[in-house]
Amino acid sequence: MTSRRNFLLSAGAATVGGLVSGSLARASTGYWVAQASGPETPNLRLGFIPIVESAPLIIAKEKGFFDKHGMTGVEVLKQASWLAARDNVVIGSAGGH
Repeated sequence: MTSRRNFLLSAGAATVGGLVSGSLARASTGYWVAQASGPETPNLRLGFIPIVESAPLIIAKEKGFFDKHGMTGVEVLKQASWLAARDNVVIGSAGGH
């Protein structure tokens, strides 16, 4: 019987292998576009639902990961509910934000 740890390691390795081989295949077809010197937009508003997925966003903001990659205007905002987050996405995209 496979242990949980071995399963996770093999699943992770398979995923990484698939991503690498897929990106190499795409690179050889010539569909890549030259990358700009920085991010497309330095400003971003990231909403999160407390307890669910807040830790990665908060830690990235506090450790300066966004600033390091040229995204100096990132805001991490707490959302009241999934519905509020959805409404902010819809309203934000309709308003050009």
